Amino acid sequence: MYTIDGTDPTAGNTNNFFSNLGVGSVTTIKVKNSDGCSASPVNCADIVSDCSAPAARLANNTTTVKPADITEKRTTIKAFPNPFSDKVKFVVTVTVSGTGNLEVYNTMGQKIKTFYAGLITAGTHTFELSLPVKNTSNLVYILRIGDKKMSGTLLQMNR
Repeated sequence: MYTIDGTDPTAGNTNNFFSNLGVGSVTTIKVKNSDGCSASPVNCADIVSDCSAPAARLANNTTTVKPADITEKRTTIKAFPNPFSDKVKFVVTVTVSGTGNLEVYNTMGQKIKTFYAGLITAGTHTFELSLPVKNTSNLVYILRIGDKKMSGTLLQMNR
């Protein structure tokens, strides 16, 4: 979120429309985001404004967007149920094929099990991990594909 008046952008001013400015009182605009980063000042004389009616602007600026362009394409991994007793499923969605593995570690960093190693093709895959029921334990799973790595936590319950 951005602000043009230097106020906190999270403080509720979401319209960024200022009607109390006198004609000619603003000669430059400097944009600052909530992290404090500022853009270079822009001279207002250099800004070209389209003052036609909003409907006319929309009619002249139509862009067709395919649904696939809207969804961010990225690798994801979901584990369920979590907590689990003796079996847990992983749903992995991969955008680019590659050699990889899926492993589980305990909180001391000791590998418990590699339950998949090999080619992971682009698409969605389901993997199931079976572990003997022991005491309640926290586990970490790591998915590696090429030079990418994703991880998450699991809780195995003694039921």
